[in-house]
Amino acid sequence: MKLLLGIVRIVTALGTFGLAALALLALLGFAVPEFDLINHFQVLVFFGALLAVIVAILVFQGSRWKSWVTGAALAG
Repeated sequence: MKLLLGIVRIVTALGTFGLAALALLALLGFAVPEFDLINHFQVLVFFGALLAVIVAILVFQGSRWKSWVTGAALAG
């Protein structure tokens, strides 16, 4: 069970950090045309970040990484 929880935590953390990186790159859409393409999907990134916050709070309950992963999701 611990192995499964560890895998779920790793996948959740990587997805959350990837989503936050996409959101931050979309903010640079005014400067780089390629990032402007990401900016057109801000609505999807927003709802994905909301979902990532909820999942991070549930999955990382009692973990020392909870504040880091939740903070990255909130930054997204």
